[in-house]
Amino acid sequence: MKLKVYVEELVFYINVGQGLNNFAWLALAAAKLYSNKKNPDSNYLPCNLLTKFPKGEIFTTPSPRAQIFEYIKDDEDGKETIIKVEIRKGQGYIMTQEQEKWYDEAFGKMRNQFTVSFELDPINLKGVRQEPTYIVQYEYRMFPEVMHEFDPKNYPSKDKIILKEIKYGDNFKRYYAEITLPFGSFTYQFYGQVITEKEGQEPQQSIYPLDMKNFNSNILFKPNPYSQQDIQKKIMEYAQQKEKDLQLQQLQKREDSQKNKQSAAEECPYKFEKLWTIIQKNAEGNLELKDLEENFYNKIAAYMDDKLPLLYEVFRQYAILYNTDHAKKDEISISFQDVMHFLKFYGLVQDSQELFSFVETYDKQGSKSKDVRKSLELSVKFQEFFVIIVELAQFKKTNNLSEVESQDQLVMKIVDKIIEINSDEKEFNNFQQHMKYNEILVNFIREIQDQLQNIFIKRFSQGNDDNSDIKFHIRQEEIKQLIQDSGYKGDNLDGIIKTAYKELFHDEKFNGFEGLFYYEFIQVMQWLALVLIQNDERSQQDEAEEVTTLDQLQEQLRYFIQCIEK
Repeated sequence: MKLKVYVEELVFYINVGQGLNNFAWLALAAAKLYSNKKNPDSNYLPCNLLTKFPKGEIFTTPSPRAQIFEYIKDDEDGKETIIKVEIRKGQGYIMTQEQEKWYDEAFGKMRNQFTVSFELDPINLKGVRQEPTYIVQYEYRMFPEVMHEFDPKNYPSKDKIILKEIKYGDNFKRYYAEITLPFGSFTYQFYGQVITEKEGQEPQQSIYPLDMKNFNSNILFKPNPYSQQDIQKKIMEYAQQKEKDLQLQQLQKREDSQKNKQSAAEECPYKFEKLWTIIQKNAEGNLELKDLEENFYNKIAAYMDDKLPLLYEVFRQYAILYNTDHAKKDEISISFQDVMHFLKFYGLVQDSQELFSFVETYDKQGSKSKDVRKSLELSVKFQEFFVIIVELAQFKKTNNLSEVESQDQLVMKIVDKIIEINSDEKEFNNFQQHMKYNEILVNFIREIQDQLQNIFIKRFSQGNDDNSDIKFHIRQEEIKQLIQDSGYKGDNLDGIIKTAYKELFHDEKFNGFEGLFYYEFIQVMQWLALVLIQNDERSQQDEAEEVTTLDQLQEQLRYFIQCIEK
């Protein structure tokens, strides 16, 4: 969903996604775009935001901390909504009283507080001998995220407010009260309170719930308080819906593509005998298998003749992100980053420590793992991919990680596990499935590959010094910094990252791994591009064009990358 925002003489079309952020964020985004256009060295701040909603005749001012989705429900509403942002220029700028109030609610003392106002109009008091005192009894619980700013002890969990009468003439009565509290959950009920006095007795007080059929009431929350948990839930729902949309949109294409493609056996360019011959001849100069048990080849030959095409399919799923369909099948390569993700994802190593210990054993010279740039080079062909599996079996046996099986049994056990996981679609999140089958998305990832790798390298380099033991993967802190680099200014950053990890890497088998490899990084970039609210200065003509979900993913991912690279 995009909104048309005026800042003085300029117009911007700002993508607000599902409207999960608030109007203060929208005003900041518009002010930043204005600064970039008019004077990149300046930093203008917003001091007011006015809206004219569909069918509205005048501009109104929503609470700056109100969520956008409360006011603008969908694209149709967004197209018909006009927004004006007022900015303050320089320290000498004098704000109006209205602007000062808005600024305080957006960025000042009131930014994490809400006000509830109550209006009560009696419309039927027949039979009432004594009009009661009207009160509101409420229950309140402060949100954890604002407890560092406000002391919960100062805000009781249960209390009451007395409504005061407002004079509107002889024939009309209205009662009013309001309360301001830090963001939290708030429930309430109206009561009447009557005190009767009889001679010689103590005054008697009675409180009873009002029959609201006899009253008109108007209760206004400004803004509606949403907890971080509420926002995270909406983010998760939004992400899940986006994934479903992508999946449904591409299902037919995937089915058509699979019908026209050859089977895995036809795709594989090798018979096992040919592959073994290449390995034995040491064609790549570094594929020599040492310490093989006697008759190793004879023990696994028949098994591998049957399983090799399925193993090649796993290899090919990584390779298609780099190699075009015109590349020779026996020439395609993957990176060592992909190898490390493969060992992690298919559960062949139990944690980062075992993975990097194997890497050091396998690549003693550092030809593939000297640094993160080397690990991204396309240096591993299918024959070496198989060698790595055999070497892993030997590594496990040597390190007493498997005491019973022989080397050939270990290799077959590993291959069985790989094929079993690869055949179960529930093991793959939707982004992985699209990266396996969606030709349009795969071609787009190839197109932006250099940009993605440069961002990965930059984040890795900034997050790890030369002596770091964090090898070749980026940590959660670097993903957080990456989002901040994109210009995102929302309050729910930690919640977004937590949700992303839960959505993409929820399996407990990954608990022993500290960071993300490049293949996972590509998935995170897609997820963030869909979920994070993006800024976009597309023209009105572009805005009017119909955009499919996949096109939207490409557009938002491209823009997300541009924001990070600035």
